[in-house]
Amino acid sequence: MKKLSLLLLTGMAAALHGQVALYVQDGQSMALVLEAKDKSSLTESTPMIEKNGKLVAAPTRSFALLSVPEYTPVFISVHDLQVGNTQVENMQDGQETNHTFMFNAEFESAYPVEQVFMALELITEKAGKVIYLREIGTLARYQPRTLEMTLPLNGGWGRTHYRLHVFVRGHEALSSLIPSGVREEILDGMVARRIEGAGDGPPQPFIAPAPEYPAALLTARVTGNAVVRVHIDVHGRVQNPQVVKASDPAFGASALETIRTWRFLPLIRKGEPAEIAAEIPFDFSPPQANDGG
Repeated sequence: MKKLSLLLLTGMAAALHGQVALYVQDGQSMALVLEAKDKSSLTESTPMIEKNGKLVAAPTRSFALLSVPEYTPVFISVHDLQVGNTQVENMQDGQETNHTFMFNAEFESAYPVEQVFMALELITEKAGKVIYLREIGTLARYQPRTLEMTLPLNGGWGRTHYRLHVFVRGHEALSSLIPSGVREEILDGMVARRIEGAGDGPPQPFIAPAPEYPAALLTARVTGNAVVRVHIDVHGRVQNPQVVKASDPAFGASALETIRTWRFLPLIRKGEPAEIAAEIPFDFSPPQANDGG
């Protein structure tokens, strides 16, 4: 008699999270992985590196995650993440067989992003560190993409923790898996580095995805606009956004939702960051076919 069991793996603590780049062994050196190409819809992808100005398949799958100064200023939402492995246990002798690793998640972006891939870092009790690579590809605006990966395992892992890294063109992106407070601290540091030594000037958008065209108006396909008043603090954070005017309430709601995700390089006055109130205009046009909204 056999018994099927499912073990869901545990994510690593947020305190351990730090921005990294994925490298792969290439001869006597390590090469930056810039992209991943699908081999199969359910298995691992091939790491792609640059040689002589062209992307080519890496000669090995010997990976290393190395620390880098900062994340790329792109945000990817990760939903419905499930990571685990199944095994069949013979209830007569207790032997475990048919070990299978499974991954499932949904990825979404507020703006078009190309060359997206993920590296799943596993710290296992029995097999040490394991890294799985998977192509995500191109994310259209507000069009979630679900990925699955199923792999056979040679024996059990024992106690296992994981961390998911999402990369855009070889640089790790910020994701919803990083707690919001930690993300804010990361962005504070990125903003501070960019305004160090800057001359006086008005605030500038740093992360500024366009708003989504309201689904309620897709049939009417009207153009419109909205203006949102915000307070931009010394870290470039958006505070107390309010709709000043909108040609349709749905445009105002979409603009308000989007501006909450923005981050600015703050106003610089007398060489120091300063707070300011500003009105941000948004224009809306009905989406063309296949442009992602």
